[in-house]
Amino acid sequence: MTKIKVFHKLLKPYFSKILIAGISALLVSAVPGSTVLLIKPVIDRAILEKNLNLLKVIALAVLALYFVKGVLRFLHSYLMVFVAQSVGRDLRNKIYSHLLKVELSEVEKKTSGEINALILNDVGRIEIAIPSLILLIREPFTLIGLMTSAFMMNWKLSIFAGVIIPIGLLPMVKITGILKTYGKTIQENIGRISSLINETVGGIKVIRSFLSENFMKKRFSKLNETIVKGFLRYALLQEGLSPFMELLGAIGVALVIFYGGYQVIRGETTPGSFLAFITACGLMYEPFKRLNASLTLLQHSFASYERIENLLRWKEEDEGGKLEFKGLKKGIKFEGVSFSYGEEEILKDITFEAKCGEKIAIVGQTGVGKTTLISLLLRFYREKSGRILLDGEDINKFSVSSVRRHISFVPQEPFLFDGSVIENIRTGKEDAKDEEIIEASEKADIKHLVQNQKELLVGERGEILSGGERQRVAIARALLKDASIVILDEATSSLDTETEKRIENAIKELMRGKTVFIIAHRLSTVKNADRIIVLKDGRIAEQGRYEELLRLRGEFYRIYREQIEGY
Repeated sequence: MTKIKVFHKLLKPYFSKILIAGISALLVSAVPGSTVLLIKPVIDRAILEKNLNLLKVIALAVLALYFVKGVLRFLHSYLMVFVAQSVGRDLRNKIYSHLLKVELSEVEKKTSGEINALILNDVGRIEIAIPSLILLIREPFTLIGLMTSAFMMNWKLSIFAGVIIPIGLLPMVKITGILKTYGKTIQENIGRISSLINETVGGIKVIRSFLSENFMKKRFSKLNETIVKGFLRYALLQEGLSPFMELLGAIGVALVIFYGGYQVIRGETTPGSFLAFITACGLMYEPFKRLNASLTLLQHSFASYERIENLLRWKEEDEGGKLEFKGLKKGIKFEGVSFSYGEEEILKDITFEAKCGEKIAIVGQTGVGKTTLISLLLRFYREKSGRILLDGEDINKFSVSSVRRHISFVPQEPFLFDGSVIENIRTGKEDAKDEEIIEASEKADIKHLVQNQKELLVGERGEILSGGERQRVAIARALLKDASIVILDEATSSLDTETEKRIENAIKELMRGKTVFIIAHRLSTVKNADRIIVLKDGRIAEQGRYEELLRLRGEFYRIYREQIEGY
């Protein structure tokens, strides 16, 4: 995608406002050149000829010009800020909406800090750069107006001065290209340090318990130093360009003053023409400087947009088929299902059936694929071979959203949003009435959190609540959803025995009349399952009821002895 197309795509919805801003900028650009043209008559006709009336007219004309310029400059500046903020809002919405739809494998490639940097820092740079686009209209035309006025005053001096300008542009073009590369590297490092900060906040207890403060401090300091050095290299080029341009300008002005003064002495031009020419040359510096700054900002924004475009190219998850799943009525069947992460095969030829209303437990050592198996049912990933049937129909025939609509998922680490308890429960059913939320909270044994503390904020990831309370909020959310399929992903493994007993009734209420999959590490939680599926090395090693599997003295019995008997 070319750079022109990038901004065309972003700015197209705001074409009318940009058009008004552009016309205003063009009119503003005419003022400096017009002012220069008034200097000659002021000197040669008004002052030297002592014509007071003419002096008054010209003074009023200058005031009128700059009043109009002020109004038009305010207009185009405000419009471009409006456009910039609107584009920033659109980009943030687009990125966030895209993140909600991309495949999990894509999201897992990036850290949260890097994604935060994209949404905040990179979009922010584009917002800053967009108002400078109008300078690409205003400043070139300002320069053209000034050059035209200068040429009208003294064409020989104009040609002489014009030699300096191309010399000044060459290094500017070269340096802005290097600045783009530096800017991209800086943004990537800011993303990394943002990610490290997120890790530190999230893992502060682990860091302190292992006395890892110095280790983390060294990591942060090293990355922080890299960012500082990057900014300094960037500043060295950016700030070094301005004095270089000033030096070229000073050389040019000195030569022009000498040659122009020589012409006045020889009578080849008038004092008014010479002063107007010098004024035009002096007024050219600021437009050149602003133009250079605008190009630098734009180069930086191009680097930012490239990073955003890379994210927006992440593959979105398949929406599935066209059929709408209406809820489970017969059962779920896995037929020869296999799955792999890259080259690593996780699940191999998984075949089993869960009848409607059954409680199916999935057990096995860590890493055997228990959570992956359930992730296939939730359509987080797609099976590499085999098929999953819902009521006899291939799951791929149903839309993903309709399948998830009928699944309540309670993860091992319940994820709570930074809001109130009620808001977190309501995510299970957005249009739920208050009475439904209270009923769900009562069944989950957290009615006191809902009725007595309606505005209680749970904090980031629910840190204000205890582990048991967070889990019960997640269960209340699942109860409110009232889906026909329930998945408990080691929902009590992180809780102590006393807390686990407190939420046992809530879990029983959640499972009542549902088809349930229980991923369990502790075998004590699956005694009442209708069937237990034991995974080993990605395959089903055995399946049956609790007592049956113990009598087999196979993999389940081995795990049982490790947990219950301690060897």
